[in-house]
Amino acid sequence: MKEENKIFSYLIANRKWILWAILIVGGFFFLNKRYTSVNGSFKTVDMIILLFWIALLLMPFFQEINFYGLKLKKEIDELRFDVDKQFIDLSRQFISLRSEINNSNENHSQLTNTVVIPPLSDSQLSKREEIDRRILEETLEAWGIKKPSDESELTKAPDDVLYLFSVRYQIETELKRILNEISPISHEVSLNNNVRRRPTSKIVDYLARLGYIDSSVASIIMQIHGITSRAIHGEEISKGQFNFVHGTAPDLITILKEIKILG
Repeated sequence: MKEENKIFSYLIANRKWILWAILIVGGFFFLNKRYTSVNGSFKTVDMIILLFWIALLLMPFFQEINFYGLKLKKEIDELRFDVDKQFIDLSRQFISLRSEINNSNENHSQLTNTVVIPPLSDSQLSKREEIDRRILEETLEAWGIKKPSDESELTKAPDDVLYLFSVRYQIETELKRILNEISPISHEVSLNNNVRRRPTSKIVDYLARLGYIDSSVASIIMQIHGITSRAIHGEEISKGQFNFVHGTAPDLITILKEIKILG
């Protein structure tokens, strides 16, 4: 593929000389055949053909040649412009295609990085627990780390984070419940289990499009979702952000709980 690109680039870069060579060879065979057939008897048309051929031979060395009122420069420049324009358009299409491929690869990479690995089954986890505990104990011993006397302190979270997590849990529980209740009457949800595996933002957008939640309510859900996500992932939450969730979450959860699809 690289060799073909090099050859193509060489032909484009030297197209003027290649065309010139073709004209010389083609003109030589044409004139040779014609003047052989006329046996040295030249006519006016023969002189015109000969002069025109000579003009074409000299074209690469002059900016412009006037031949019986005909400016060859203009015609050659127009041909060169058309070839250059087609080459530029082809280059732009290639760059655009490469950009689309790169964007596709980036989106695939981002999607791959955000895929959540499903947990193992309970039977598999029970087998893994002993092995994993032994690995962790050996690591603690190798690093010379002593276990704290009160291990419960290790899993404690600030009260504001626990509150935000509870809000997030309640909202997502209600959204999944609504989606599951839609399943018997929604052809899309029934046949496509991927709908249930979509991120919260996609589920909210889907329910809003179906008219089960208002667009303004959907916006509030996403605001709360963004704040609670920051807290759950260990990022700092401002006082204003916490107050916003604390002031809006109770009414929002109440509204979601009242959405009954199946009566």
